[in-house]
Amino acid sequence: MPNFRNRLTRPQRKIYDRSNAVPSIPVKVSDRLARAVSLLPVALSGDFADEAERRRKVTKVAQVICDELCLALRVSALRVVVKGVRPIEDSSEYHGLYVSEGHSHEITVWMYTAKRRQVVAPRTLLRTLLHEVVHHLDYTKLGLDESFHTDGFFKRESSLVRQLERAAARPAGASSGPQTGRAAGRLALKSKRADDAG
Repeated sequence: MPNFRNRLTRPQRKIYDRSNAVPSIPVKVSDRLARAVSLLPVALSGDFADEAERRRKVTKVAQVICDELCLALRVSALRVVVKGVRPIEDSSEYHGLYVSEGHSHEITVWMYTAKRRQVVAPRTLLRTLLHEVVHHLDYTKLGLDESFHTDGFFKRESSLVRQLERAAARPAGASSGPQTGRAAGRLALKSKRADDAG
């Protein structure tokens, strides 16, 4: 992305280069986080009475993923909003959105494709969620003033995806590190923050 970098101001180039220099975000994946990742396909493809119920389940799982990541990385919490069909703008589908205003941080993801209105693949939704989490980490963990789509940004996203997928694939109880004080391996698709959000 050298052409984009050349269009930036000098202070922005410094931010861009700092972002580009960080290829990964190591995280100790709790059993609860690993379980939430493994439950995302179930929440997306489960047999629910209606689509509102599916959305509630996906929201709860996605919220637990973000809660556990923010806790493990010691950054401020995020609220997750899951919506239906992806909006289209300039012939491109929105996959996710990160908005931060003061002490309020929110991620929005959509769970149906725009054209065919199919349920998004679990890995795609996970990657979208983590893409938006990386924007949050750019500000709250790396202390960047802007969050650019640098090569480093996409490497950080991929590093989180790999760590979470590996943890989700391991046998239950085979922890990758110390727990965060929550019951290991227990998740009933329940999240306080998601419940509060309605």
